[in-house]
Amino acid sequence: MKTIDIRTTQNVTISYELAGVQERLLAFILDTIIKAIFVGLCAFIVAMITSGNEDIMFFLFFVVLLPINTFYTLAFEVLMNGAAELCSKISGYWEL
Repeated sequence: MKTIDIRTTQNVTISYELAGVQERLLAFILDTIIKAIFVGLCAFIVAMITSGNEDIMFFLFFVVLLPINTFYTLAFEVLMNGAAELCSKISGYWEL
């Protein structure tokens, strides 16, 4: 596996193991599946709450689902110490 060495300002070398194409593709596919399940669950709940009222349903889909797709990666960057998505963290390639 390829590694990259980063030298800090305190002259300490940190080595990172780089993920290959297969690992990145698998992490992307798993994250997409996780997001699809979560969006589907939210869509089902919104549909049950609105009882078929299309105007309210559209508004709630927009308010609930847009932030999920927009802030998913940002939330994992902040909460998981730099792992852009959940499966990236699980695979362990972005940990020290």
